[in-house]
Amino acid sequence: MMTQLNQSHLLNPLIVILQKKNFSLLENYLKADDQGKAKLLRKYGLYDSDIKRWRDQVKNASLEVLGKRKQRSDKKSEDQIEIERLQQELQEQEKTTAKLSTLLVLQKNFRYAKKERLNLNIEEKKSY
Repeated sequence: MMTQLNQSHLLNPLIVILQKKNFSLLENYLKADDQGKAKLLRKYGLYDSDIKRWRDQVKNASLEVLGKRKQRSDKKSEDQIEIERLQQELQEQEKTTAKLSTLLVLQKNFRYAKKERLNLNIEEKKSY
């Protein structure tokens, strides 16, 4: 059991190295002309099917990564649209609240001034 764990621990970096080597070979193969491709296959003891399999693996991995890609930042999600709508609504309500508060203060001031004027008038009448 312990040897299996140690071996799998050692295999992970080895797999990464092999994958990088395979990708590098694939790149060289794709860049080469027909003679260069044949020479490369012979040198490493490979077959066309190996190259095809690697190419398919790279293609599938690329498509998988592209499929998991985040949404473009210029496209808004439904949640973002709803947040913006609610923020706009909140701003409008805050403006309305500010206007109503101003009107309330003015109304209180007007009532106070009216009451004061009335008190002055009553006092003036008393003094006559």
